Amino acid sequence: MPEAPLLKVSDLRTHFFTDEGVVKSVDGVDFAVEQGRTLCVLGESGCGKSVTARSILRIVDRPGRVVSGRIEWRRKDGSVVDIATLPVAGREMRRIRGGEIAMIFQEPMSSLGPIHSIGDQIIETILLHQDLSKSAARDKAIQALRRVGMPDAERRLALYPFQLSGGMRQRAMIALALCCEPRLLIADEPTTALDVTTQANILDLMKGLQDEYRMAMLFITHDLGVVAEIADEVVVMYLGRVVERGTVDEIFHAPRHPYTQALLRSVPKLGSRGENRRLAVIRGSVPHPFARPAGCGFAPRCEQAIAGRCATIQPELTTLADGHQVRCLLYSDQAA
Repeated sequence: MPEAPLLKVSDLRTHFFTDEGVVKSVDGVDFAVEQGRTLCVLGESGCGKSVTARSILRIVDRPGRVVSGRIEWRRKDGSVVDIATLPVAGREMRRIRGGEIAMIFQEPMSSLGPIHSIGDQIIETILLHQDLSKSAARDKAIQALRRVGMPDAERRLALYPFQLSGGMRQRAMIALALCCEPRLLIADEPTTALDVTTQANILDLMKGLQDEYRMAMLFITHDLGVVAEIADEVVVMYLGRVVERGTVDEIFHAPRHPYTQALLRSVPKLGSRGENRRLAVIRGSVPHPFARPAGCGFAPRCEQAIAGRCATIQPELTTLADGHQVRCLLYSDQAA
């Protein structure tokens, strides 16, 4: 019998209520994360990836809030709790956030506290989630920094974020996230601001730590190269919805949704010598939050749109024979 997923998100909706109107940043998202596996969430900026991650941890900034859906989290004892129903500042949510589910934020310089040393921040996290003395917590913080490859960890424990390079700050952020040995790590574009060499080192580090802890990982990115390297499964998002879901091989070698196909075509490729090719682009831009299309969100930019159908019919997520899922009228009976 297959093991139940560690995290199951069903019909998640997170809206921002502004004076101008309601922004549906996450509009009915479904996916599951398995123990020890990596699920990558892929899409352009503004498609709802980061808000989805923040919704899982219930740290969406005002005026946003989770308005509906289920976030089912399987705990160590096998019990399942719906995170969406827990009080944001309640004891159980605080125990899960940072202890059982940890997050690496997009920019460590703004995520790490500037007026506290990295050691103080890691030690505080350990003391909050584990019953240890301060000296034992300090030893564990040093161990966490060593595990992520921080040289001279004991001395760097007293340094402040601005005293570290970008790569070292990111390592400190990973140490902070993993110091309590979470069962799920959410990484929100953790390599975006790093150079290529440092990015490769950080990805190798995260994969090694995942194997060591048998940890699940929800990796948010717009970098297709990163997806190809670390993903087991991929969820493609557009305008707050999942438009395609499948294994990494299915997404890269047999993409179904026109948006996924366009993303893959836009990746620069090395052609034959002397060949001059223009870089493929996706025409148009992501619709304004207050001017969402009535039908398929991608229809105004889609080269395969069905006239009179895609602009008016909102497609459902269709499961194909091989288990691959796609939200497109090209694979649905709705078009008829």
